[in-house]
Amino acid sequence: MKEFKFIFFFIIVILFFSCTKTERKPLTIVCMGDSLTESRFGNYTLHLQKFFIKNKINAKVISLGRPGNTSGEYLRYLESKTPIKKLNPDIVILMLGTNDVRIDGDNTPTNIYKKNMKKIIGIIRDTDNNNPDPVKIFIMTIPPIFVTDLNTFSTESVKRVENEIVPAIREMSEKEKLKLIDINSFFRRNKDLLPGIHPSPAGYFMMAKFIFNQLKKDLKLNI
Repeated sequence: MKEFKFIFFFIIVILFFSCTKTERKPLTIVCMGDSLTESRFGNYTLHLQKFFIKNKINAKVISLGRPGNTSGEYLRYLESKTPIKKLNPDIVILMLGTNDVRIDGDNTPTNIYKKNMKKIIGIIRDTDNNNPDPVKIFIMTIPPIFVTDLNTFSTESVKRVENEIVPAIREMSEKEKLKLIDINSFFRRNKDLLPGIHPSPAGYFMMAKFIFNQLKKDLKLNI
């Protein structure tokens, strides 16, 4: 009888621990940027989420895309709303700079752009994500401009992207020790996906695929 009770107790203990096993916390990925992240033209974050689901990776992709924002406007948004702290991200993907090369009132000198971006990176790093590892930041170069289909951009904007903003982003990646996702080079190899300032619908999809593959490689995700 005692032996039976011991076996019964042992089975109950096994069942208890198997039932109370906690599911692993999803990988939280926050995508920060302007309309090249999310807008009426497209949304790469929705495609990125689907790639994680398709590959059976437990991840939650959150868009903090703010169409029309310059680096300065995005910095003020982060300083006033502090949305990043509430989200507790494991990974942040940052892409800003296209609106800084506009030729209207949003035009931002490159030295100011660099200061804004450094402050944004600092805000992200100050995030307490309750994890033993600090938040991983991936910074993206911005797409080239092949066609100025919006009158707020000009040939001067085209030059600034290649001669000022993209080099500044590469420099930040090295100095701040951030992973670089080179979207600029991707679109240079795939010009048909970028018919104007914004990618085509297929462009947003392929952009997400490129980003996913980069994350998979750099984070050594188990697929």
